[in-house]
Amino acid sequence: MARAKNKNGLTHQQELFCQYVVDAYGNNKRGILVTAYRMAYNCKNDAKSNTHYANASRLMSDSKITARIEQLREEQSQLATISRERIISDDVEILNIDPLDLWIQDENSGLTKEDKSTPQVHSCRKETNSRCR
Repeated sequence: MARAKNKNGLTHQQELFCQYVVDAYGNNKRGILVTAYRMAYNCKNDAKSNTHYANASRLMSDSKITARIEQLREEQSQLATISRERIISDDVEILNIDPLDLWIQDENSGLTKEDKSTPQVHSCRKETNSRCR
């Protein structure tokens, strides 16, 4: 019986291999491929690294595998760009907040405390922007 394949024409283990390759960090290509192969195919770490590298290299020569890895990298790149834009937007928003707007005065005790929700105008703030005592 043939193994089930996904929409990219890859088996479950091949898809896992692609995802592990994309998620790996570092410059050691051999180490990344061996680790990705071992994780995707549930291999023991004590087995020969050369065998796993040969099998991983064979997978990397498959055009479906390389196309899927490129597709995953592109998706990852787009997500990173969106995240950077969001961070920059949030940083600019934070720069525009008046620090005194982050504190509120408790009506019962008169003590000042940090507002955990949205920034509000400080209730004891005077026109001269003097701080509360």
